[in-house]
Amino acid sequence: MGVPSRLRRRWWLRLSVLVNFIATVIVAHNYLVGSDVALVKAVLLPITPLDPLPPAPAYIPGMEGGECSLCAVNPALCEELGPNNAIRGLGYRGENARLRRMLARVRAGKPFNVAVVGGSVSKGYSILTHHPNVDPGNMHRIVFDHLNARFPGKGEPAIEGESRKAEGRNGMTNGALGATGTDYFQYCFTEDIPPDVDLVLVEAAINDQRDFSFSDSYEQLVRSILQLPGEPAIINIHVFALVFSHISMGGDMHLATAEYYDIPTMSLRNIFLPHILENPEAIKDLFCRDSKEVRDELDLYDLRHVCGRGHRIAGNLTSAYIDMQLCEMDRIEAAAGHSRIDELYPLPTLPRQGLNERFEIGKTLPRFTPNCFTMNAVKNKLVPSKNDGWREWFHPDVPSKKYMVADKPGASLTVKFRTALGRVELHYLISGTFGLGSVECNVDGGSKVRFDGHC
Repeated sequence: MGVPSRLRRRWWLRLSVLVNFIATVIVAHNYLVGSDVALVKAVLLPITPLDPLPPAPAYIPGMEGGECSLCAVNPALCEELGPNNAIRGLGYRGENARLRRMLARVRAGKPFNVAVVGGSVSKGYSILTHHPNVDPGNMHRIVFDHLNARFPGKGEPAIEGESRKAEGRNGMTNGALGATGTDYFQYCFTEDIPPDVDLVLVEAAINDQRDFSFSDSYEQLVRSILQLPGEPAIINIHVFALVFSHISMGGDMHLATAEYYDIPTMSLRNIFLPHILENPEAIKDLFCRDSKEVRDELDLYDLRHVCGRGHRIAGNLTSAYIDMQLCEMDRIEAAAGHSRIDELYPLPTLPRQGLNERFEIGKTLPRFTPNCFTMNAVKNKLVPSKNDGWREWFHPDVPSKKYMVADKPGASLTVKFRTALGRVELHYLISGTFGLGSVECNVDGGSKVRFDGHC
């Protein structure tokens, strides 16, 4: 993306002062080191025949081949991908307690809201329409439309904007931001997610790096979402990219956390990467090339953003997974003879401790109450209390990303905020090509910290 030359000498700063009211958690790694050697004497014993195994049941809920299997609820998807490939896309299935509770409310006639946390893929970067974030071809819109078709609300659904559940209408909000990971969303997700959300679709597998700090930020994000008053469920939709230094990205660290919190996870990589490794031409089935290019060479393909087919398969896979749960719920309710939500689908408790903490008996992690102020906000926009030489700015090609910019040495601004036993984070733009400068910041006259916008 080009930037006008007159801006190349300016100092840029994306000021997103993020205030978290939870004390910083210090994670320690302990390693077990043994100095004693146990000597084991092996003795050969006579073989005792094992009792014969009981006959396997004809059907175990959730297993492939049953009436609630993936290929049973969406045979077209299995026909397109092949049954084994399609099943590989169910990266982690889980117990689904929260998802089934949410679906039980919807089946009982309650309206619902679906929200999205993600990056440029979720925003529909490769979908060439005027509103790609809510285009019917966007993976998240596919999931919402599927749910809305099965459980329609009163009147037209509310796409974007405020929640309309009070009117009986279903709604969808896509809060994705390009080039943004859970290090931002862990504090600022409330800016884009209505407090009465019922299902949150998280796509953060490639915007988060394979770094332990993103394991922390992802956990804080999902834990905070799960504590919202609407008792929402979460589904991870993991896409993948082939432009980074590692194929493995932050989503692989998220998976352990997802298992800990019982968050089902869909995986496009599980489906497609084995075939791409065997035949690189398969890249063309999933990623897009610049439409202005005549040549059809692999080096012209955007390996960061999945194309229309990737969106469609991710959306259909997630929708099929939801149908699998609805099918299982039919069986559960038929066996119980009733559909009372609190009895059949009680709200699971959150684990007392975070996964990235040291285990301590009796310790309970306090409730997260994140807050943030950012230039992109509608609810809590960053407004300086004093300003000398800074102004709001955005690049014409990316108006959704707003910044505070100054081009005069010594320019200053002041922002007022409060925090209790918490921490303050400053998010800003770094570029190796934009010619950015440096700023120094301090809190309450304390020592200054320098932030460099160049690398």
